[in-house]
Amino acid sequence: MKKKIMAAIIAATTALSVMGCADETEITTTDDTQIEATTNETSTQDETGTEVSSESDDSISSEDSSVADTSTSASDITGKDPSYLLGKSIETPGDGYEDNVYENEFLNLKMETPAYIYISEDSFRAKEYNVSVDEWPTFAIETIESGKPVIAQFAGTDMEVFQVTIYKDDAFSAEKYDQIAIDEFKNTNGDLPPTDITSETRTVNFLGEKHDVLTARGILGEENYIANYLTYSKDGYVFQIELSGFSDYIEYFENATTLN
Repeated sequence: MKKKIMAAIIAATTALSVMGCADETEITTTDDTQIEATTNETSTQDETGTEVSSESDDSISSEDSSVADTSTSASDITGKDPSYLLGKSIETPGDGYEDNVYENEFLNLKMETPAYIYISEDSFRAKEYNVSVDEWPTFAIETIESGKPVIAQFAGTDMEVFQVTIYKDDAFSAEKYDQIAIDEFKNTNGDLPPTDITSETRTVNFLGEKHDVLTARGILGEENYIANYLTYSKDGYVFQIELSGFSDYIEYFENATTLN
């Protein structure tokens, strides 16, 4: 899904005050993230004692990146309510805004989003994928199981965005999903994308563990635009959670808790 906004709205955003980064810790800084495809060779012997060479894709992992575990089968997921994997958003009316909370039973995750970022209804996501509201949950699960990504949750006001995209991937690579995030950031706002793009990796405490967050920055409508992408792999499913806008929302990852 490409995030778009009219030029008039971009002009309006120039009046926004930009908040500073909440987390000053930097691990690596790059202008453009590149992926290098590598393979591992392993040798085995056949019944005659002849060595047989086989190749397999290299799953690249880092200190705080989870390597996919295929212990959860498709039937385990599809046999449950779709919200078990897709998660659900809860809106609690507040003082002029709504306190939005994203909950995901599969991840055992409870995460607040900025109050003025309004969670979309199922009808919004169904329309994006050209299915009916009733068909949407089952369609989303079947699409993920087929190997295609699905935007399971979306919230936004103008260019302030919370988004959860789910992939089925038994060979998780942090670099692969960092590249997906960078490509998404470069296409933000369609024909008027950010300029002067830079990226860095920052570390947060997410669900009790240190975890990497890819932060991309650029100039959009003469303002600093910041997108944070946290990619989490579990049991063969990959969740890419994005929080982006004209402020740095990385602290929402830090403040996430477990459901139980």
